Amino acid sequence: MKEKLTAILIGTLLSVLAGCESTTVVGHTYPAVPVSSVKVLYQEPKRPYEVLAFVQSNKSWEMSSSADVADLQKKAGKVGADALIVTSVHGVTMTEWDSASGKAIKWTSKE
Repeated sequence: MKEKLTAILIGTLLSVLAGCESTTVVGHTYPAVPVSSVKVLYQEPKRPYEVLAFVQSNKSWEMSSSADVADLQKKAGKVGADALIVTSVHGVTMTEWDSASGKAIKWTSKE
């Protein structure tokens, strides 16, 4: 019984430490693009765009904010985004893990 309880607790702990990530596709789907081609923005662009997906990264205390943004950029590339608008980035606190969220977007007009 003790071994079973220990296994359950270890499994739960590993799940929490692994973090939580999500990509919610809300627009058209496009082929994946290289991460290096996804521009990272920290404010709303003036250029018209379509939102492809909302992306989120919640990592363990081992991650940094820049690693969270890089993870968002990777997710944006997977849905074929031209750019990522970072909407929030939070570092580790006593009650929260590192987290970041943003919008994967596709330009609707030429620059």
